Amino acid sequence: MGRKCSVYSCSSNYKDADTVKIFRFPQDDDEKQKWLNALPNAQLVVMKWIGVCERHWPLDYSTYQQKGHSLPVDPPSIFDKKNFRSTFCIFDFHQTIDCRMWRNDCLSLTLGRPTCDLRNHTIIEPSRNSGSYLYLAIRDTGACGSIHSVTVTIKQCPRITSSLAVFEETPAPLRPRKSVKGRCVENAVGFPWLTCTSTGRWDERELKTLESCMCARGYEPSEDSTRCNVCKEGYYKSTDASKRCEKCPQHSYTTGGDRTHCVCFSGYYRASNDAKDKGCYQPYGPPRNVNWTSNQNSITLRWQPPLNSGRDVKYSINCPLCNRDQDSRLIDGTVQVIHSLQPGTVYSVSICSENNATSNPLVKKNCSTVHVTTKKRVKITHLSVRPSQRNSVLVEWSRPNSGEIYLNDFDYELRMWRDEKFVSTFHTKNTQYVVPVTDNSRYRFEVYLSSNNNIRSDPTYYKLGANMTNIDIGVKKLGIAIGILTVIILLMLLFLLFAVWCYRRQDLQALQQDLRLVDVSQHVEQCKGVSLKSYTSLVLY
Repeated sequence: MGRKCSVYSCSSNYKDADTVKIFRFPQDDDEKQKWLNALPNAQLVVMKWIGVCERHWPLDYSTYQQKGHSLPVDPPSIFDKKNFRSTFCIFDFHQTIDCRMWRNDCLSLTLGRPTCDLRNHTIIEPSRNSGSYLYLAIRDTGACGSIHSVTVTIKQCPRITSSLAVFEETPAPLRPRKSVKGRCVENAVGFPWLTCTSTGRWDERELKTLESCMCARGYEPSEDSTRCNVCKEGYYKSTDASKRCEKCPQHSYTTGGDRTHCVCFSGYYRASNDAKDKGCYQPYGPPRNVNWTSNQNSITLRWQPPLNSGRDVKYSINCPLCNRDQDSRLIDGTVQVIHSLQPGTVYSVSICSENNATSNPLVKKNCSTVHVTTKKRVKITHLSVRPSQRNSVLVEWSRPNSGEIYLNDFDYELRMWRDEKFVSTFHTKNTQYVVPVTDNSRYRFEVYLSSNNNIRSDPTYYKLGANMTNIDIGVKKLGIAIGILTVIILLMLLFLLFAVWCYRRQDLQALQQDLRLVDVSQHVEQCKGVSLKSYTSLVLY
């Protein structure tokens, strides 16, 4: 086990401390006592494994030999840390350097003679206990010579700023490489690391690829990547990145010192699902010159785009009484057909212009509204069939109409089925037609307009030999209704007569009762004071 320094608060030769030369205590009792008196320790017990390190003597201390060991002539005299924490080196000319105490910096010392160009190069190892000064002592051994130069070089990686990262001055390590943690410049974020080599240089390869730091939102790197500058007015950066600031999207600008996003101009809006770095849009005006046409079951709408519209304009159709599927999609064109409508019905249809701005719930859509009435149903009525001649029937019908306007000059198609199998079609401009029938099959007739098969009649049926050859469904329903109404009226009359009879009978009974009471009261008045005989009136009873 190596000797340890026995001076209070000195850690020389202890674990994880510097290795320093230790002088054992003198064997002479007087000399030993002088050392003990000089030490600041109280009641020190001298043991074999303790001594006093050379840090407690001046640099120019003298020594003498005692039984093969070198001992200082004077007792130790330096015990203040400020005094003994300096580094000194003694140079023997033509010899290597002997350094008593090391600094935390890596020192390169060169000693040589120009006559023979001899150069001695020594690297002093860093120490945990760094001194405040470095002392160099050059000792001549007696040979003839001259000192040309003594160079002391501190090897350390210099302070640099690169790729938005700052690395402070760092002592070069004794080992080949050492990872050093840096810091990002102001308004930058990241965790930079760089390698300092034992040659006192930063790793060039890592410097070229260093990308640990990036400018924060609203800042961009300078041209030399040594600082982060705030984005110029009208420019923004919404993420932490090393890219340059971008110009605000259309119809937006930056406000105050905030350069992380752009604000929309007044009257312009972003879509509800757009990020703050997207452009702003103004709602388009309402569609222009809306016109329409209709038939019984559909409406065709046509319009022109708004005056201020662009390529992104779309349209939505809102019709509360129409098919609900019309409201769930946007269209690109300026023509729209709405189907599955009811004849003779008024529909309120709104056509709204759409773009990214109108998807924002705070934006009011601009719409054009029209009120459209579908045409009433046109139908061929009063289709009837009756015998005409032998083996033929006469089919008749009424002209179709739409409200008060009768449709004229139409070609009709009379279609005939036999036992539910289609037989033939007959064309005519009249409202009647003679059709040949040959057997007792069941025939079905329907009438269509040649130009519009949507206008037709209800089917009617005919069979030879049947008692009822003309079955007009509409007339039959009307007859049934009239019969039911007649029965209801007769029942109401009978009920009324019965009620009158009951009322009259009740009045007659009440009158008879009143007459009996009057007759009895008159007889009582005439016979007062006269003895009367009791009798029974056959009239009253």
